[in-house]
Amino acid sequence: MSSINYCFNCGTKVDPTWNVCPSCGTALKQIPINLQPSQQPQSLQPQQSLQPLQLSQLSQPYKPISRNGKISLILGIIGIFIASIILGPLAIYFGIKGLKKDEKKGVARVGLILGIIDIILFIISLVLLLTIFSYL
Repeated sequence: MSSINYCFNCGTKVDPTWNVCPSCGTALKQIPINLQPSQQPQSLQPQQSLQPLQLSQLSQPYKPISRNGKISLILGIIGIFIASIILGPLAIYFGIKGLKKDEKKGVARVGLILGIIDIILFIISLVLLLTIFSYL
């Protein structure tokens, strides 16, 4: 019975006189390589070729990350200080979109509320300006 030698790193068949594996470059004289195929440890078996992962093999389908709530929150905060008539409705739009699509709906809710506050602040500032100009 002849012995078959394998590289302990990649599993390539090697000649017993070789010092280095021709496939992976691992030194072969570090451990005994005179193993029969039936005695060969599982970790020394030739590696199987890797196949690309199929979408059907995933445990959960891929869901793209939706950032509508974060956008709504940022627009709502900025809208409190400047351009509330523009940023308020945008914050409301992205807040509603975030409530429908985002996994974390709390951020979208806060952005939606800030968008509503932006519009209320715009209306209050408009009324105050009109009142001030009517007295002048």
